[in-house]
Amino acid sequence: ATGNKLSTVGPVGFNVTGIAFNPSSSILYGTTGNQDVTGGHSSSLIQINTSTGAGTWLGVIKDAGNHSMNFPDISFRSDGVLYGFGKFDNNLYTIDITSCNGSSDTNCLATKVGNSGLASFGNALAFDSANNLYFFPNGDDNYYQINPNTSNSIVHPDLSNSSGSSYALGAAAFDGDDVLYAARLNFGSSPSDLITIDIPTNAITSL
Repeated sequence: ATGNKLSTVGPVGFNVTGIAFNPSSSILYGTTGNQDVTGGHSSSLIQINTSTGAGTWLGVIKDAGNHSMNFPDISFRSDGVLYGFGKFDNNLYTIDITSCNGSSDTNCLATKVGNSGLASFGNALAFDSANNLYFFPNGDDNYYQINPNTSNSIVHPDLSNSSGSSYALGAAAFDGDDVLYAARLNFGSSPSDLITIDIPTNAITSL
């Protein structure tokens, strides 16, 4: 891997902040930050056509109380359950992908798993192949392992940030060999880049 763009598939049509493949169906899903087509400020859930890039709106993500939700990144557990970390309330949620279809049902139900105890805007979220869930806050050199059943968190040591700049991880995902890739958004003189993170050593490698 080099971090170079291989090709452009096509326009999604939405301001996408998080994407994840459903391992049960191989369908690519995305969230749209605080953009929903109804004019509100909830995240929307979309499906993305991997051949054309086109996004299909499924609905606005809300909890059972009809409160707007915002999920910068999402990740599927191996059984096809979709998770998101609330940007503003620091809670871990599951998102029911069967609760909305873009037409007759346009509210995608988010159910709170629990409060993580973290005081940080949510950013990158990723499951590995053993269903360990990792969370990378915005502008925080620490990262956390979160219990997907309780939302309890375990802090890990600081990441080794070789850029020397303050940064955030915009998205993260493990590949089939459990190599963790992430998009690093630098706020100093270094450009944004694609990185790998070695979980045992916490070392960052820029690609």
